Amino acid sequence: MAITALDLPGNNRSVHDDLFVVATSDNANAVDFKFVFDVFANGKQLIRAKIYPNPNTSLGYFDISNVVANEMKFNWFVPNGDVVMCELDNSGQITLPVQIRCGEDVSGITSLNLESGQIYVANIVPNLNNRKINDILYATPNTFINKYNSNRPRIAYTNVNEDFYIGLVADNYGATYEIRIKQYNSSGTLLATNTITLPACTKTGVYQLNISPDAINETIAGSDIFLSSCAYYDVEIWDTTPNPDVKIDSIRMYFKCVTKYEVINLHFLNNKGTFDTARFDLLSRLTMDVERKSFEQPDFKLGNGVTFFDIISTDKFTNYQYYESKVNYGSKYQWSYKLTMDFPTDADYLWLAELIMSPQVWAEYIAPEGDKRYYPVSIKATNYEYIKYVNDRLKPFEIEIEMNQKRYGFKR
Repeated sequence: MAITALDLPGNNRSVHDDLFVVATSDNANAVDFKFVFDVFANGKQLIRAKIYPNPNTSLGYFDISNVVANEMKFNWFVPNGDVVMCELDNSGQITLPVQIRCGEDVSGITSLNLESGQIYVANIVPNLNNRKINDILYATPNTFINKYNSNRPRIAYTNVNEDFYIGLVADNYGATYEIRIKQYNSSGTLLATNTITLPACTKTGVYQLNISPDAINETIAGSDIFLSSCAYYDVEIWDTTPNPDVKIDSIRMYFKCVTKYEVINLHFLNNKGTFDTARFDLLSRLTMDVERKSFEQPDFKLGNGVTFFDIISTDKFTNYQYYESKVNYGSKYQWSYKLTMDFPTDADYLWLAELIMSPQVWAEYIAPEGDKRYYPVSIKATNYEYIKYVNDRLKPFEIEIEMNQKRYGFKR
């Protein structure tokens, strides 16, 4: 008599959702009986939990999501200037294999690993209508979603000396994929086609791409391949394994070269676990908050007898300098940006909600020297309204970010 069944959550369910493991045992009605759950990931034991049976069902329930979520990794986003930044691995970057072993504790005697199993969890966030869906990353087992890993609309704007990120799921082992860049002029005439072969899938088939003009130039030729008459370009993903080739997804990138304001791109972790880019090219305002420390002192100096001096010095032109009555000896500075995006569509507003929810956001700043600098920022907004054209007409999207760049003043 022992553990009779171990029911595990489905594969590739969001690690940020409930992940209940359910166990049954013939001994569940014994006095002081407990289920023993051992959870392993990344080659180490994360927890051993002893759980009493539910009094109504006599089953053992254990939600592993909070334990496993701590194993997910967010330090893999390192810009390198290439179109294919990286393929995410299954050590927690996008997915993670988790082993669950179930035993029991009867009359103080613990028996381990009587039943076991393994699942994969995904570092993604389910949307409003997709809670507790299995294989949310790959649709269903053995049916892969070969497409861009983003909910953003497939039209965007960019310019030279800017980066633009989007994820890709191409998890079909043995297949060959190509990234085809097609340039068009303002009349829609095809000007040129360039091809980049996607590295073979060896980990998860989830890739982080940078499809900006700079990255495309660097990857293909190391120099500018874009023609002066190019108004926009399509970045198409093709599966070349079938005959004929099959296009699986595409995004159109319009050049927006003339802008009155400073352009700031926000690169953020989207709900699907890869990075997207939101471009803010309208009015931006930089503000600074100052926190000061100070002390007060007399605004005079005692002299001999009853003489008081409230002037430090004078010069021959009778300019007076008085003693400080308040001394600022420490200060801290924080900067914030108010950014504005140019009239998003309804689909844009649906997608931009992921920016508000994102736990990791980088602001791309172009320094006067011309190099790109990425600053970690925080979104100040705590609420979000989904704008629709039928309700609100066209409306710019405004957001305030905290630069997370503390500076300290003089220590007097």
